[in-house]
Amino acid sequence: FRLCRYILKNYPEITQITSKQLAHMPHLNDYWTANSNPLVYNLEGVNGLKTGHTNRAGYCVAASMPVGREDGLHTVVLILMGAETAELRGQAAEILLRYAKTAGA
Repeated sequence: FRLCRYILKNYPEITQITSKQLAHMPHLNDYWTANSNPLVYNLEGVNGLKTGHTNRAGYCVAASMPVGREDGLHTVVLILMGAETAELRGQAAEILLRYAKTAGA
């Protein structure tokens, strides 16, 4: 969480990359790649950040999303660790971010 908060505060332009569904890298032999984070396809406003998996940690995700409140716009940072599958990681993360978007609105 601290690393995500630091990056978002000091390098906000990172979300211009991590929120893209497709990335084009013409300098790498005209290479195209798709974002592996299902949140950027399923939930408007999600700023990707990072997905990952290790045997020890399980399926994990770090994501951020701007959320409007009465007192202005806030950035919610989600850290989810230990999901048993990539599908469960995506489902749980989406549920939590949708809740954050509607709670207190």
